[in-house]
Amino acid sequence: MSQLFQSSPTLFISRFVPMLCALMIVTHLQFLSAKQTSALAYISTFIEVGMMSLPMLLAHLATYNKYILKRLIYWSLGFVVYPVALFTLQTLQPTFFNAHLSFDGVVIFIGLSLCSIFIPSVSLKLKKINSRYLQTIKIEDLFMLIALGAWVILMCLANSHDEALTLTPNTLVVSLDVGVTEFKTFIWTGIQSSIIAALIWVIYWLNKRFLIAKLLGQFGLFNYLCGTFVYLLICTPIAFSFINVLPISGQTLLLIPSNAQGIFQPQNYVFTFSLIALSTPIILLCRHHRTERKLFELEQQNKQAELTLLQQQINPHFLFNSLNNIYGKVLCQSDDAPNLIEHLSSLLQHSVYKGHKDFVSLEDELNYIRHFIELQKVRLSGNINLSVNLPRLNNSAHQIAPLLLIVPIENAFKHAITNNLERCNIRIDCKLEGNRLALICENSFCEQMAEDMKQNKEHTGVGLQNLSKRLSLIYTNTHQLNYGPEGDHWQCNLEIELT
Repeated sequence: MSQLFQSSPTLFISRFVPMLCALMIVTHLQFLSAKQTSALAYISTFIEVGMMSLPMLLAHLATYNKYILKRLIYWSLGFVVYPVALFTLQTLQPTFFNAHLSFDGVVIFIGLSLCSIFIPSVSLKLKKINSRYLQTIKIEDLFMLIALGAWVILMCLANSHDEALTLTPNTLVVSLDVGVTEFKTFIWTGIQSSIIAALIWVIYWLNKRFLIAKLLGQFGLFNYLCGTFVYLLICTPIAFSFINVLPISGQTLLLIPSNAQGIFQPQNYVFTFSLIALSTPIILLCRHHRTERKLFELEQQNKQAELTLLQQQINPHFLFNSLNNIYGKVLCQSDDAPNLIEHLSSLLQHSVYKGHKDFVSLEDELNYIRHFIELQKVRLSGNINLSVNLPRLNNSAHQIAPLLLIVPIENAFKHAITNNLERCNIRIDCKLEGNRLALICENSFCEQMAEDMKQNKEHTGVGLQNLSKRLSLIYTNTHQLNYGPEGDHWQCNLEIELT
């Protein structure tokens, strides 16, 4: 358990809360079944149930283990072997062994445990299904349907057996140990309860679809409150005029006010008001969550679109420079032209087939840089002092966003060409220490360029500006980029924490 909490507190809480919910439900049911009223008796029941359900709690938390077989063994020990042993001992020695955990309680623990384990994976699979129908299902609607369905089932069990459910004004005693002995009564009760549940759903749906979506969303809180008051006065008598016709309305119900004579009774309005008051915050909370999720998805899409645009700006820029190199050599019928074409072919292969990916291997990216440097060395031979230090990686697992490191290197060669320097010094030094990649790129620049920088701070060009934007999108808070004049050199320092 401590390992689970230390590795992921969020996962621990997500696994612990369903078991806490089961513990509270079972405690409350047993407390009411015993017809207790004091707080001390409730605390005592809570402790007893907690001690008896502790093996199931530990088994549920043990399903965090990454090995499926171990998870299955732990869960079976806690939720199958332990309850069977518990009830066997209680049957054999009822005098000496009195388990404060009923069969109903075990069923509740098992149900919530399975839901906690399987619902996240099922939800993840449903998100991958491109179904317009599934996308229209709202969580608040699903919650309401489950609650109404549970109430219908409870009503059926309550009226299909004399001892299945006993009701007094303040005490609810539930037992699922008995079977359904009157099947016709079970079906008839289910039909009537379903009609009542459908009416409750209509009240809920109209509040969500019109009062909240239209009045509150378009006309403000005051108009919503006024509209809700009118809606309450109109729909309550209409709904209870249908409910009071049903034979089941004369019985003591779990949800509808019991024995309310007439459709204008105060209890009826209190029930409708309670339904609206309880469902409205849930609806608003779910709507807010969906809005926040859509905004987050939109922000991610905008980032991806901006990143794609920046990559598209880089690729044509590089291709233009490379084709210029080849064009000059071809005009001169140089023997270096085939080598240039071969290097350019490797560069374009990387740019076309890997440049659009989110990440590529660091080894491929460094090979891409080597091809580029060889391409430029042929063109600038004799006019450049070049110092290159690139690490040799053997089957490295490090990944990096494509076409990042080439930007400062390409910028250095561009300055060597455009500034008409008789002799240009370029130093490229790349080091990998652990997951930290450091690139230093220096090049000579002329006095005229320094003067232009003082007058125009945006003289750094599109390449480095795009590099800075891409780094902020991909390596947020895990990179450092600094560039500017250092004496008679232009220097660019880049550090990235790789994955």
